[in-house]
Amino acid sequence: MMRGIVPSLVIFFLVACTSANDSSTSVEAVYLVQGEGQLTQEDLQSHPEILVTNDFDDFKKLTEGRVAIWIDMNSAGLVDIEWLKEKHKKYYPVVLVGDGDELCSFMVTLWYVELEGPGGYECDPPPPGFSVNVRTSDTGGKWHGYKETPTVEAILGVTNPLLQGIQ
Repeated sequence: MMRGIVPSLVIFFLVACTSANDSSTSVEAVYLVQGEGQLTQEDLQSHPEILVTNDFDDFKKLTEGRVAIWIDMNSAGLVDIEWLKEKHKKYYPVVLVGDGDELCSFMVTLWYVELEGPGGYECDPPPPGFSVNVRTSDTGGKWHGYKETPTVEAILGVTNPLLQGIQ
């Protein structure tokens, strides 16, 4: 009896997953987050074009295609910085969700560069929001911080046009 239940459950699960991931929905971003992130579950669930994972190896696999790379600030420590720099060189938009200060987001939190200068640069506490960084040429790029409550719509509004610019 148990042998019949297990295959039935597996088939049910596969059908449910296939239905939930409608093939007409293209993936626009992959979001790495641990536990309760900066984006609400309700917001994420209403956007099937965003794939969510809490495992960095899965994250790397899911970002093999042309997608925006979203990292929750509570997961920044999981990211292999050298891998991220290589993805960034391919003109993929990189987003740090949870910090609206682009300098702190990319120079301190993700790239781990120590900022120096008169009086230093204060990164704590980070202003709420999100920051986006994308290469626009081999020699430069642009980054911007958005000091607003992060939502999927707000971030997609920034990253989707950047993705459309990737050849």
